[in-house]
Amino acid sequence: MPGIDEIWVRQRAHEIWVAEGMPEGKDFDHWCAATEEFRALPVKKPAARKAASGVEGAEKPAAKPARKTSAKAAAVSEALPVEAPAKKKAPAAKKPKA
Repeated sequence: MPGIDEIWVRQRAHEIWVAEGMPEGKDFDHWCAATEEFRALPVKKPAARKAASGVEGAEKPAAKPARKTSAKAAAVSEALPVEAPAKKKAPAAKKPKA
């Protein structure tokens, strides 16, 4: 079970104290009530992990959408000449052993 969020409980206990008219000597009761409310909250499920993690039923996260190219960048890339890929050099001939 995950730990208690002390900040949340402190704030909620203060809200209960104010709602009851700020009575003296009830701080422990307010703290216990706030703690019980926190424990009653639904637990958030952790994010799904990759299927490669070995967890059955885990889904792969959605792929990121492709980056959009701005109109200015598209115009610049269209204006630039496209070079042909460089050809690979043939391997050098081996010298005969003497």
